[in-house]
Amino acid sequence: MLNLLKNILVLLLLQSFQLFGQIDDERMYQLGFDFQEGVYLSLEEFRRNSPSYQRSIEKDDANLYMESDTSAEMILVDPEKIWGFCISDNIYISYDNAYWKLINIGTLSHFSAILVSSFQTVDAFGFPVTQYSKSLQHLFIDVRDGQIYALTDEQLIPFMEEEPILEHRYKRIKRRKTNDLIQALKDYNEFFPLELPVYE
Repeated sequence: MLNLLKNILVLLLLQSFQLFGQIDDERMYQLGFDFQEGVYLSLEEFRRNSPSYQRSIEKDDANLYMESDTSAEMILVDPEKIWGFCISDNIYISYDNAYWKLINIGTLSHFSAILVSSFQTVDAFGFPVTQYSKSLQHLFIDVRDGQIYALTDEQLIPFMEEEPILEHRYKRIKRRKTNDLIQALKDYNEFFPLELPVYE
């Protein structure tokens, strides 16, 4: 009986080493980081560098296709059903029913998106008409909680205030332009780096 318990214990230990031994370590994100390719169903999967679906995927213009698990057919993926995906070490997130590439990756990750807004007006005969306009907007996502913010002075200030050096540096910039805001994101990421698992 004692030998049986020892054998079971040894088996359990070996299995736990197999499970946890696949992760090499955690490393700070930097250009060239080795992301696992596939589809993320959640932010947590991105943070673990472990997409749920690691079958073949293809991006074609604005669409994403994934190999079916029952055939070799490529099926269209609904942006509303996933958090994002990785292809060729590029990360795309799902936002506003489309996919957008993370331009600068870090704890605060920058991306831009073309957003459609609607407004009401009247035509030449006085009838109400809905019109649509498109605009390119710079945004960023806090990968700690998944919140997405417009890349504006107002939205950035609370993050800059987390570190006195950043706050002082930021307040010295007058008439801040988009490039200044993007640089502030990069500076923040140096103080609060993103760490991700690396697999063997």
